[in-house]
Amino acid sequence: MENETDRDYHHMPPDAKTVKQPEGIETKEIGNTAQPYYMGIGAALSAMREGLRVQRAGWNGPGQYLELQVPDAHSKMTLPYIFIHTVQGDLVPWLASQTDILATDWRIVR
Repeated sequence: MENETDRDYHHMPPDAKTVKQPEGIETKEIGNTAQPYYMGIGAALSAMREGLRVQRAGWNGPGQYLELQVPDAHSKMTLPYIFIHTVQGDLVPWLASQTDILATDWRIVR
């Protein structure tokens, strides 16, 4: 059975509208309240496949996000991989922890 947090990230309530936040976090305004839209790892992976960046609300470092790198003809890598943009601005390969896989606080970063 599909969990609400595992729905594809672009299926929002019909009355929700996107509200841009200063830090670039996508939120949905429902009624008069802007609330972050959280999702599970499946929806976060779908978002990365479409070229979007994601992060967990539970991460305590500002500016951290994940992105999918798809190699091209000039790349040394031959398969896609996920990298993390660290607090220091470095880009390094990323591996998910059990906590990351089970988390439902993933969100899109613009």
